[in-house]
Amino acid sequence: MWLPKARPGLLDALLHRRCSPTQGLTARDLMSPGVLTASAEATLGEALAQILAANRRWLVVVDAEGRALGLLHRQRALSVLLPPWPEATRASDLSATDFSGPSFTKPRL
Repeated sequence: MWLPKARPGLLDALLHRRCSPTQGLTARDLMSPGVLTASAEATLGEALAQILAANRRWLVVVDAEGRALGLLHRQRALSVLLPPWPEATRASDLSATDFSGPSFTKPRL
């Protein structure tokens, strides 16, 4: 079975029989430190800006006491904030500048 290369973790250890679940590994040993959080009252735009600024895929939404309420995934937030692109959209349709006019000079390679 092919698995992508990743940092060692419990699944990797079990698959390669380097250890058993009873050898003392804890969730803390494998967790991601520095979890990104946002208040449940934060706007979707604020939460997404935080995710993008930290270059993360998700953040934990917390209540006023700091308890986790759930996860907000970057792709889900973007799909709500951005309108769907029509299938026929071409990159040239999105360009704000017309590079085909007489004032355009092709760069030398």
